[in-house]
Amino acid sequence: MVRTIGIDLAWGRRNTTAAVVLEKQGDADTFVVVAEEKALTDDESILDFVRQADTGGGLVVGIDAPLDVPNETGERPVEAALRRCFGPYQAGAHPANRRLYGGDIRGERLAERLAAEFAIYNDYEFAVGDPNIRRCLEVFPHPAQVVLFGLTRTLKYKARSGRDLASRQAEFARFVAGLSGLSGQTPALSPPEWLEPPAIDLRGMALKRYEDRLDALVCAYVAAYFWWWGDGDRCTVIGDRATGYVVTPITPALRLCLESKKPASQARISMKKLSGDDSER
Repeated sequence: MVRTIGIDLAWGRRNTTAAVVLEKQGDADTFVVVAEEKALTDDESILDFVRQADTGGGLVVGIDAPLDVPNETGERPVEAALRRCFGPYQAGAHPANRRLYGGDIRGERLAERLAAEFAIYNDYEFAVGDPNIRRCLEVFPHPAQVVLFGLTRTLKYKARSGRDLASRQAEFARFVAGLSGLSGQTPALSPPEWLEPPAIDLRGMALKRYEDRLDALVCAYVAAYFWWWGDGDRCTVIGDRATGYVVTPITPALRLCLESKKPASQARISMKKLSGDDSER
C-alpha cells in the first residue's frame, strides 16, 4: 500500500522538523494520517522516522526545502517562475543559492541519504499511481494552499512583524478549515483527530511546532496529489532537476501563466480574496 511522507524541513539544527505520514486506504481514493512527529532534530532522527514509516512498498516523500541547488549565487529559475506567477498571491519563494546556505544544502544531503539508504530517489518522473514507486519531491506549501484552498492571498499564520497572536490564531483556523476541506478533493484527505484550531493559550515554541505539523501535512498531501494526478491539469512540475524544481497543484490559469511567462495578474485568475501582503518561503 502506497504511503506519502511530508517533511517540513528546518534549514538548520536549531529549529525542529515536523513530519506526517499518509497511507492510501485500500481501493478508495482516501489517504489517512498514520504517523506524525512535531519535533525531529538532526538528519538521523528524520531518517529514523522514515525508517519506521517505510513498509517496503510505495513511498513518496514531499520535502519543503530545496533539493537541487546548482547555482552559487542569485536564484534558481523555479524561484523566478514562482515569483512571477504566484507572487500576486504572495506565494513567491525567496532565492536559493549555495552561498546563502554556506555551501551545505540540507535538502540535498537528505535526498542523497534517502536514495542511498531507502532507494527513494529525487525524481519526479514516474508512472501516475504506481503502487511501488519510491521517490522524494521538492514541494512548497504556500502555492499548494493557494490552489487547494482557493485563495488569492496566502494565509498569514507565520510569525512576522506586525502580526499579533489573535490575527495568527484566526489564520490558523482558516488553515485548518482548508485542510479539512480536502476531504472533498480527489484524492481525499481524511482529517486526523488533532486537526483543529490551536488552543487560545498556545504560543511560543508550542505554536511553532503546531504550525510545522500543519505544513508537513500539506507536504504529505501534495506528494499524494502528485502521485495520483501526475504532471497535468491538476498538478505540475515547475523547473527541472538540472536547475531546481518544485511540484505543486495548479489551476489552468496558473499553468497558462507559467507557459506564457506572463504575470499571473494578466492571466485573469479569479479566486476567493483574502488579506495579506508578503511572500512566505
